[in-house]
Order: sequence, then structure tokens, then C-alpha cells
Amino acid sequence: MAWTTTSRSRLRRRTRPADTDEDGLSDGDEVNVHETDPLAADTDGASDGDEVANGGFPLNPPSLSVNDVTVTEPRSTPTIAANFVVTLQYPTGVQTVTVNYHTLDSTAVAGSNGDYIAANGTLTFPAGTTTQTVPVTVNKDNRQEGIEQFTFNLGNATNATITDDLGIGIINP
Repeated sequence: MAWTTTSRSRLRRRTRPADTDEDGLSDGDEVNVHETDPLAADTDGASDGDEVANGGFPLNPPSLSVNDVTVTEPRSTPTIAANFVVTLQYPTGVQTVTVNYHTLDSTAVAGSNGDYIAANGTLTFPAGTTTQTVPVTVNKDNRQEGIEQFTFNLGNATNATITDDLGIGIINP
């Protein structure tokens, strides 16, 4: 602790702002700046102080979503990529987030001689990463077809919720 001298030459102890939950943020900053509760336990596994220091958002839990993609069936090349972008919003800045993905047939059919190549796997978002791209291969075929669709699905996330679990892949003729 620092000591200061008062005008009456007495020593007085300088106090630090209260940090009730010992997360590195003063109670005043938690309430007035970050709108968090210094008396409530952190529920996402990362302290509010660590989240703020690493660019996170203590009030908003990390969440995942995936976009929709539209491509035109390739004519001059054998394949084209339908790039699905999975986005992590409100990362904590300190936790790794994972999510599983897989494609599913709708009017488009997967297979080496099909409309697209099925994809599945797990995406890992290390601290600081907010987007991951998954290319799904769309095949050229010589069949006369209309617009075809397949889905790109997210599931089983760790350290995040999923706000949009379904990406639509549209293949235009």
C-alpha cells in the first residue's frame, strides 16, 4: 500500500478501489462501464477482467453462426468451392471454442459423381480467432437441373452457444 502525508503531517492509508470478485476490474467499472455484477460468479470460465483485457465482452456470451452461400454450377472447371464462413461473436479472448459441422442433402445430392462433396469435421477457434472458412466442393455435371440446395449444419459447440446453426448452400444452374 502507498502512504500519503496529510496537511497535518499524519500518515493516511491510500485505499484501492474495491474488487469484490477479484477479477481485475474495480466494482465501479464493473457496474458503470461493463454493466457486469461484481457480486455474481463468472459463468463462462473466464474472469471479466481477463475478458476485457483481451478484447472480450463479459456481458455477452460467445456465440457462433454460419452464413448462406450461393454458387453457380461450374461450367469450365470440374469443381468450385462454396465457402461457408463460421463466425464467433463476442469471444472471451481467453478461451478456445470448438464446434462440429456437417453437410446434409436436400435437393442437391452428395457424392463423387453427385452435386457436391459431403463435408464434416470440427472447427477450433483459438483465442483471438473470430472466423473460420469451410470450403464445400461443388461438382460440375452435365445434367439439366434447376436450382439445388444442401445444408451446412453446426452442432456440439464448447465454450459458446450457437445462434444460427444452419447454412443453406444454393447451387444455381
